[in-house]
Amino acid sequence: MSVVLSLGQLVVGCSSWDEDTPDHLDFALPSVAWAISADHPQWRMAPGSDVATPAFVCSGPQALSTDCCAPPFDCQKYPYACDPTSNFCALTFDLEATQTVDLVEHVPAVAAVRGRVFAKVELLGLSTLVAKPDGFPVRQAALFIGPEDLATSSDPSAALLAPVALVSNRQAAAPDASARQAFSRFASDYENPFSLLLSLHVVVPNNTTPAGGFLVTLDGRVRAYY
Repeated sequence: MSVVLSLGQLVVGCSSWDEDTPDHLDFALPSVAWAISADHPQWRMAPGSDVATPAFVCSGPQALSTDCCAPPFDCQKYPYACDPTSNFCALTFDLEATQTVDLVEHVPAVAAVRGRVFAKVELLGLSTLVAKPDGFPVRQAALFIGPEDLATSSDPSAALLAPVALVSNRQAAAPDASARQAFSRFASDYENPFSLLLSLHVVVPNNTTPAGGFLVTLDGRVRAYY
């Protein structure tokens, strides 16, 4: 996995970029990118040819069994589950990667007003760009926000920010009201970095080896109110 952090900009509406007025400051969020491949430490590998695997139909009228984890299969070591798309057992797991966002360090406009208090921070626009090779086995993706030490989306401090559309062109993300409140809470406290977590649901068909890498880039523009 590689993670890239740089200053990014996203045009939203007609406001001036980095506009500092008596009541608010507009600025671009740092652009955050996650690159995921089968080399990622959380990627679950299929067993070797010497290990029995549940390569059978597990759903529908032709199902031989509905339990991909029945003995002799070891789903603790190799997490197989029934794939509702193919109706075959497939290696199935979630993979999560975090990136820390430090607004003071990576946003000059915020550093320039350091010492002032943000009453709230409003998302003006948020977008994702996905690069996904044909056949790369990511079925679902979502972004979460949380404190700097966030490690998993199941942490009580994590909040769903937005789902990620698995399409190749840039897509607007649509955080709901609770996500916007969570973002405002973390971004308003700009002296403390926060984390953005990418959560992926992966389903690897039997006898396949994913090639290439999966890349997600997040950009956004916000308005901080004094």
